[in-house]
Parts: sequence; structure tokens; C-alpha cells
Amino acid sequence: MENNKTHTSLSADLQAEIRNAQVNEVTEYHIYKHLSRVAKSAANKGVLNRIAEEELEHYRFWMNYNDEVEPRWWQVRLYTFIAGFLGLVFAMKLLEHSESAAFRRYNKLAVVIPEVAKLAQDEFNHEKALVNMLSDLRLKSFGTWQTAMNLVFFSLAGMVAILWQFSGILFESGIILVLTGLLVTLSDTIFTLLLKNPGKIRGEQFQRAVFRLISGLMISVLAALPYFFSGSYMAAAAISLALIVILSLSVNFYTSIISDQKLFQRLIRVLTALVTVVAVIGVAGWLLRMLPGF
Repeated sequence: MENNKTHTSLSADLQAEIRNAQVNEVTEYHIYKHLSRVAKSAANKGVLNRIAEEELEHYRFWMNYNDEVEPRWWQVRLYTFIAGFLGLVFAMKLLEHSESAAFRRYNKLAVVIPEVAKLAQDEFNHEKALVNMLSDLRLKSFGTWQTAMNLVFFSLAGMVAILWQFSGILFESGIILVLTGLLVTLSDTIFTLLLKNPGKIRGEQFQRAVFRLISGLMISVLAALPYFFSGSYMAAAAISLALIVILSLSVNFYTSIISDQKLFQRLIRVLTALVTVVAVIGVAGWLLRMLPGF
């Protein structure tokens, strides 16, 4: 067969690279097909289906150099799970990075196999199509959500530092934490709806505000759980702080991916901010305790 001749005339490294590209293409074909079923907009469904068919064409192109290969089904299931659990936007953002990487790989392969230049252009077009879709899905709303959640995290971390200095009853401290997070989120929600947006409140704005309110309340409850179940005040405070840090890094990781922020720098800044808040409040509380009457 002709493809066997082409296959055997290539170096082992190039054959391995071609096989990897072929597996990627058939895997991404199935991923895009699954995501097209999740997309609500007919236009977005059409874009995802078109990209899927082009990925399938790329796979067939590589059949000239290799035999059939199986897709990475675990990766297909992973993206399906991500789209269902973290949202279509997050899944597409990861795919955008994948398309960018494929474009760079194909540009290098085109030096050896000139026909690959067309595949590289297709991958570049896929990346642009995904960027346009992400823009249409209003990524800016995630930035405001991230800001609101960070306010909750910093407030909770500061309150834990205060409660640590003035140890009281565990259950009451947990209630104080929940109320702190609720107060911060509620204030942000009211400010956004009534002051930042003086015009008529649209249904979409109200839904986003409710989502932020529920998110803030859930974070506050999770941070307060150690105070309800731990028998040690110091252990409860330490576990609560650890939960706040983990939740904060998780939220900032999520929003950094979908909004193209520099991930490592963002996480370091958030961690530094949390440590600073706890340190400043902790020192202030220690100084207050040294005053008469405390």
C-alpha cells in the first residue's frame, strides 16, 4: 500500500510525531462533537460541528502516513465532564490552548511535509473561532465574579484572624464567619444592582447577582464548617484558613484560565494578599490585646 511506503520512509521520531498528531485529531473530533451537543446557541453548535469535521479531515490526511488509531477516550470523557461541571466556556478555553499548540507543531512539521501547512492554517482558524465564541459568551462577567469572591475570601481570612485572637465559642465563631461572608456578598450584590447599574435591572443581571450571592454564601459556609465540627478552637481556625486558601486559589485558577490571565502570577498575588490580610489583622489583634481592658 502507498501509505505503508510513505510510513516506512520516515524516521522513527517523525513517525511517532505523526501518530501523536493523528491521535490528537481524532480525539478532538469526538470532543468537539460532544461539546456541540452541550452548546445552547445554534450558531455555536454550527461552529463546533464545523471544527469537528475539519479535525476529522486532518485525521484522514494522516492516514496517508499511518494506520488507524484509537482516540484518547479518557480525554473525551474528561472534556465532557469539564463542560458539564465547570461550563462550556472553561472547556473551550482549554481547547483554545490545544489549538494554539497544534498550530505551532504543524508549522514545524510543514518543513518536512509541506502539505501540513494547510492543517496549520486550519488550526489557527479554529483558535480564532473559539476566541470569538468565548467573547460572545461574555467572559467579562467572570471577572466581576472573581473580584466579588476575592472580597469574600479576604474578609473571611481577616475574620478568622480576629477570631483567633479573641477565642470564643466554636459554634458562635462559625455563625460569625457565615454572616461575614453573607454581609460582604450581599453588599457587593446590592452595590452592583442598585448603584453601579442605575438603569433598569435586566433578568440576566439579576441572575448573575443571585449566582454571586449563592457562591459567596456557599464559600462562607464551607469556611465555617470546621468551627461546627472541630473540638479545638485552634484546629478549627487553622483548617478554616486552609480551606479559604484552597477555595481562593481554585476560583482564581478557574477564572485565570478562561480570561487569559497569567496563572502563576495571579495565584502568587492572591496567596500574598491572603497572607498579608491575616498577618495585618493578626498583629492588630495582638496589639489590641495588650491594651488595658482587653
